Amino acid sequence: MRTERGLTLDELAARSGVSRRVLSYAEGGLINPGILSFVAIVRALGIDSAELLQPMMDEMEKQAVQEQAPG
Repeated sequence: MRTERGLTLDELAARSGVSRRVLSYAEGGLINPGILSFVAIVRALGIDSAELLQPMMDEMEKQAVQEQAPG
């Protein structure tokens, strides 16, 4: 979503107040930012929090369905 908006990590860091390192690690799936960082990122991107969470929720639902499927 950051790149879709034409933002660099440095620009998003400046807009959100979240460090470039945290943003990079979060994008790479190495960490999950805390709620305050999450809110700051969402606001800096100008999106609804559900828009950011939806891909993750879809993947979790897909995994749950696969785990429940008969062998």
